[in-house]
Amino acid sequence: MFDLLQLRPGLRVADVGCGRGELAAELAAAVAPGGLVVGFDLDEEQLAAGRARAGRSLRFEVGDACDLADVRDDSFDRAVCRRLLIHLSRPIEALREMARIVRPGGLVAAIEPDELAARVAAWDSASALDSELPALRAVVHQAIIRGAFEAGAGDRRLGPRLPGLMAEAGFGEPALRLEAAALVHPPGPLEPLLRRLDEAFDAPIERDLFLAAGGDPATWAEWQRREQAASAERRRQLAAGTFRASVPEQLWVCAWRAPGG
Repeated sequence: MFDLLQLRPGLRVADVGCGRGELAAELAAAVAPGGLVVGFDLDEEQLAAGRARAGRSLRFEVGDACDLADVRDDSFDRAVCRRLLIHLSRPIEALREMARIVRPGGLVAAIEPDELAARVAAWDSASALDSELPALRAVVHQAIIRGAFEAGAGDRRLGPRLPGLMAEAGFGEPALRLEAAALVHPPGPLEPLLRRLDEAFDAPIERDLFLAAGGDPATWAEWQRREQAASAERRRQLAAGTFRASVPEQLWVCAWRAPGG
């Protein structure tokens, strides 16, 4: 991904919809010394987590991806988003804002998944003990994604549509790459993996989306029960040193260079 962005020391980069700042921190390391990454997000709790990472090359500001009104035109060399557009009802407006704040010759890049494919493909040694859980996950996540789309809360399967969205936004032909990754334990950092596994079912707003799509409350309750049991088993296996997991993900990466420069 970073090779598509052509990062180097001294560049100014906007991370739009930065969340907790994981990507922003990686970008900041790539543009130091002399560069700057600014992470924009509306979620104050997420920004607080990001600000714990802040430094000379990294800062965080409140900003709406679809209306970065306080950011001047041509302010950055790069504008990047990851896992943002899938949550927006107006993803094209966000792409246009990213293009506006990038100087002539700069790059706009969007990195988005197919959430259903990722969630259904996730495997870990605790969940594997429940033979009915994978099928139940698929049913629940299909309904959540349908509910989000129907409610105007984004398209969780947006990744493959990135080139078309960029065309609608008025961009020229983007560079497209499909990247596959797997967050595996062991080895690797444990906390991001545990957070992803638990957040996949511990998100109250997703219950509303599930029900809005016609989901059965009893199915939701059964899924929650099984996921909570799997979560407890994960921690037991971690303590025993027997936990194993693979969380594969496909990310669609589209990059577009602004004319001029």
